[in-house]
Amino acid sequence: MSITQVGHVRPRRSHLSRGGTALVLASALTLGWGAALSALALSAPLSARPIPADAEVVVHIDLEAVRGSRVYRHLDKRGSLGEAKTSLDADLAPLTADLFADAAGLSFWARGDGDDEAGALIVAGADTARMVRTISAGPGYETRKAGGHTVHGWGEGDDRTYLAVKGRWAVLSEDADDVRATLDVLDGRRPSMSPARLRLPKRAGMMALAVFGDRALDALQKHAESTLLNKGKLSALRLIVGEQGDSLYAQADIDTASAEEAKQVRKVMDGALALGMLSAESPELQTLMRGISVSMKQASIEVKLELATSQVLKWLDESK
Repeated sequence: MSITQVGHVRPRRSHLSRGGTALVLASALTLGWGAALSALALSAPLSARPIPADAEVVVHIDLEAVRGSRVYRHLDKRGSLGEAKTSLDADLAPLTADLFADAAGLSFWARGDGDDEAGALIVAGADTARMVRTISAGPGYETRKAGGHTVHGWGEGDDRTYLAVKGRWAVLSEDADDVRATLDVLDGRRPSMSPARLRLPKRAGMMALAVFGDRALDALQKHAESTLLNKGKLSALRLIVGEQGDSLYAQADIDTASAEEAKQVRKVMDGALALGMLSAESPELQTLMRGISVSMKQASIEVKLELATSQVLKWLDESK
């Protein structure tokens, strides 16, 4: 969605449908801790309550933790987050004027069975009354009932988006069935995801979390050209990013089908790290490579990256 003038919403294919999972994950975990992690967020603290039990992909970013991080404050102070905020506003301004100050966060879930699934985006803590007022002025606006809730729809032709409000949560999707599914979970008519599947880390300061189940990983492996991704059967993948004290950390937990397959994946990782160390020419890249560690326990592999926050801030200042 983008906004062309005050009070008018021009719908388009949003982040909630084809490629939505990849876009959210890329924004959160690939583009960098600072501006990228500030681009999307989930209700803080993380709760499995709004997520259906059969979800295969869950992406969470704790916006409150991001706002409190040294990296975010540093980037915001020097004006480096303007582009990220502008980009965010272009997509979500019709629904919340300023997610950075207005919402506790966002979550995204999808079943991960195919490319055409919409999944649902859940906004926590935003001004839901203002969101409803804004979309009611959009083209093709209509309402319908679902389980005692009002579902608001707007858009033109097949390009429609749906929104419903439940307490502090606003649920959005391009598939009205996924809005209803999320509402059923929140109302207790449908089971929610077990917290055990999220395997929340004990470490404080987590800003981002992404969890992929086996069906989502099967789809990813079918399209991946990566030697690592295609080295054995992966049953679960969890990614976290956080800041604690003077430490920025990232961690990937990879579950494979067997200890033997875990050994194969570990072997590829060790080779890639060794090659990276040999080819790292700059001091910054050498420091980055030294911060990576790989360990294995039975059929699971843990990859950690840890850097001093003060060092990262220094690099950011030098990159001006």
